[in-house]
Amino acid sequence: MILKPITVLIVEDEPGHAKLALKYFSKLEDVTSLTFSTGRKALEYLADKEVVELRHHVVVLDLNMPGMDGQQVLENIKKSEKLAIVPVIVLSSTDSEEEISKCYASGANLYLVKQMDYAEYKNTLFYISEYIQMYRRT
Repeated sequence: MILKPITVLIVEDEPGHAKLALKYFSKLEDVTSLTFSTGRKALEYLADKEVVELRHHVVVLDLNMPGMDGQQVLENIKKSEKLAIVPVIVLSSTDSEEEISKCYASGANLYLVKQMDYAEYKNTLFYISEYIQMYRRT
């Protein structure tokens, strides 16, 4: 089975987490990774893409960011007729049921609790890569 090439947008304000995710996803075949330190920059990037290109994108979104937070970015993506097709994986340090429910109600495709321990964070990135590989088969 041939997997479609994909671009992963890592929207993360913490440079260490962004760098680790970028390094991790760059090891996947036919996966291009881009990092954005703000949600606004990621939205601008997506808005410039044609619909056919958006089918080859996945957003990995930190929920807790200054300025436009991840919840606002998620809502902007999923309320847009054009951008709504882009899968969004939410990462957050909170495991609050209310927060998780709010993200899923806003259209998140996956919600994972971001682990602060290096080994556990790599485990989280593994789960995300599995989701990405599954998405590439569709």
